[in-house]
Amino acid sequence: MAYVGLFLAIILLEELLVFLAHLIVLDPPENPLTVTTPILLYNPVLAIVLLGAGYAWGMLMDRAAKRWLPKEESTIDFVSDRQKVSVPIADILYIESRDTEVYILLADGTVYRNKTPISHWVSILGSGFLRVHRSYLVNATRIKSTTPDALYVDDARIPVSRKYRDALKGILSAPKTLN
Repeated sequence: MAYVGLFLAIILLEELLVFLAHLIVLDPPENPLTVTTPILLYNPVLAIVLLGAGYAWGMLMDRAAKRWLPKEESTIDFVSDRQKVSVPIADILYIESRDTEVYILLADGTVYRNKTPISHWVSILGSGFLRVHRSYLVNATRIKSTTPDALYVDDARIPVSRKYRDALKGILSAPKTLN
């Protein structure tokens, strides 16, 4: 976005220079000592101010876009065993809650332990993940097959509770193979 502001400032400066060239070259004044255009247009400081203003405007627009536009996060950061971890969201197979700990299982077999409740993970990860049990949150793109009472994510069997079965009826209707 900063480049947009700089680009606009350069275009404006170019237009001003074309205007001045037109006045001086194509329509020269009768007396060269009297110029009918404002002296401010001949000031090189104006060009620098215009470039600076365009750049500042572009930086402000960039900040606003970062703050207000929805973010497409491809990774998620969390703490596991007192270390900050950054994991691609697409690599998460499922999240399992056991008592006060939550385990994040990745496609490569890595398991991370975290203290964040599974209900909070639902809001963090969004609609790409399905809550199928009070203890399980599954990446919908990683589901290989389903039965009425279970999901299979890679080689893992994830139970589906009655509470969530009705909500997932469209996905879990009869045994089938996905992907």
